[in-house]
Amino acid sequence: MGTLETTVKNRSMKITKIRPQKRNSCSICGKAQVTRKFQEEYYCANCYAQWFKKKTCKQCGQLKRIHREGELCLECEKLTDCVRCGKTSGTFEIGMISRYGAVCSSCTRYFREEIECSECGKMTRDRYRSLVTNESVCLQCYRRYTFATCKNCRRYRKVHNQEKQLCKKCDEKLLSTCSKCKGEMPSGYGNVCPDCARRSLLFNMIRLNGHILRNKAVKTAYKKFIFWYMRKCGISVVLHKGSDFMRFFIDCDDIWQKIPDYAELVTHFKPNGLRANLTVLRWLLDTNQVVVDEALKDDLAEMQRIQSLFNKLKESIPCIASYYKLLQRRYDDGKTSLKSVRLALQPAIDLISSQAVTDYPTQEQLNNYLSEKTGQIAAITGFINHLKSAYRRELKIDRKLIQQMKAKQLKKHYSKRLVELYKQTELTTAEQMDLLSVVLYSLHGIEIKKPKFDAIVLIDGVAYYRDNTKDYFLPQDIYLRIKPQF
Repeated sequence: MGTLETTVKNRSMKITKIRPQKRNSCSICGKAQVTRKFQEEYYCANCYAQWFKKKTCKQCGQLKRIHREGELCLECEKLTDCVRCGKTSGTFEIGMISRYGAVCSSCTRYFREEIECSECGKMTRDRYRSLVTNESVCLQCYRRYTFATCKNCRRYRKVHNQEKQLCKKCDEKLLSTCSKCKGEMPSGYGNVCPDCARRSLLFNMIRLNGHILRNKAVKTAYKKFIFWYMRKCGISVVLHKGSDFMRFFIDCDDIWQKIPDYAELVTHFKPNGLRANLTVLRWLLDTNQVVVDEALKDDLAEMQRIQSLFNKLKESIPCIASYYKLLQRRYDDGKTSLKSVRLALQPAIDLISSQAVTDYPTQEQLNNYLSEKTGQIAAITGFINHLKSAYRRELKIDRKLIQQMKAKQLKKHYSKRLVELYKQTELTTAEQMDLLSVVLYSLHGIEIKKPKFDAIVLIDGVAYYRDNTKDYFLPQDIYLRIKPQF
């Protein structure tokens, strides 16, 4: 094997030595006969005598061999706290003595140098020997040969009996008695069966979460909800999701000191908030603690949607604010509903936000918006009338002009799309359908967003698209590009 030039640092020692690439060779002279390892460095008998002189330990006062730059003997260095996790000396098993001090067995792996796993190639600090190649492997690769699911307790553990595939506890004794319910169970479970273990976890969860709540009424309600949830979904689901509903009970504890009626709940949480706590709401309905007021629920949902519309505006627009006040007066007088208010506001706010209107919309901005969203002509009429009467704005809805603008935009869009599709050598099914739609609009002016391939017919070798009773001509090259569909 070759040699590697390294700089060995031990305490204050900084000297360059030729160290052979051999495992556990002396860090000073490179000889293979090593008698002592100290702080991740190896020493042969001669080098150990040179670097470890007899002197008095400052802690125990005994004459011992101590590193020339050190002050404490090995036994006294072991009495220090773990340098990584801080465990108190004497309370842990020493894994190694690093150059920084004593390290417990749990933290030892963090002081090892990473090496490459001989099987998967990942860098790891673990040190395991493969049962096949006898080379160093990571924990994951090591477990492939030594770990499996025990056929008795169904736990993934180290296999003790390879023939029967049993873990150590199950191999020694197949069945044992649960210390709580006294029922039989596989020995691999330990002292308590899974059902008793889950019940203990459930009661611990109820007790710990109960400490968060201050009022007895809310604590009792939380316990009743958990037991109802357990009967509906099982104890495993409750353990997994039971703590997700604590926010609901904490809010009830802080605001009402009890579980309030539906009106207060929906006013505080809003319909979307109650949907997030739908399981708790089902419990309240199932136990007849609340009665849902559908009218109140719908009104609050509409109010929330209206607020979401206003959130689209970066700043307050006077014409929108005055229009909303007008709609509110109509709602207060019973002339309209909240849903109608929201439907009237939606196109008005959409016009302001999409066309970047800062004060009042112009005729050009109105035409551009309606050419893109022709279906909003009826809904936006009320807002246009309000601008005319309140702000003397000369605006009108010219349906003929809007249709012309829309047709021009569609023609431009379809022409651009036709060029894109025609340049492609291969088309997907969706792109072939898109090509057929583009050609029908470009040649015949009909807009069919989702054409059907089975509507294409051949008459005397010429392709046509049949829509109802009318046939529309298709060019030969277009037919050939979509022909594989047949």
